[in-house]
Amino acid sequence: QSKILHRRLQAYRRLQLRVRNRMTTSYREHGEIAAAIKAGQSEQAADLLRRHVNVQGERFADLVSSLHTLKQPAVMA
Repeated sequence: QSKILHRRLQAYRRLQLRVRNRMTTSYREHGEIAAAIKAGQSEQAADLLRRHVNVQGERFADLVSSLHTLKQPAVMA
């Protein structure tokens, strides 16, 4: 089931990473999470991971909202 969800979200995740500086920021966040795990700081790692996932959720919501507005027909004056 998680593979199906991952496959369905893949296109949206790729679009999210096109947001300005998101790829660089995402790599930095992953590095910080890995460093906390390596240092045995499980609470810090969990907090960083939650923040990373929350940002992704917010970006996803922004992306979906922007796609909806792009699909709106132009209003003729």
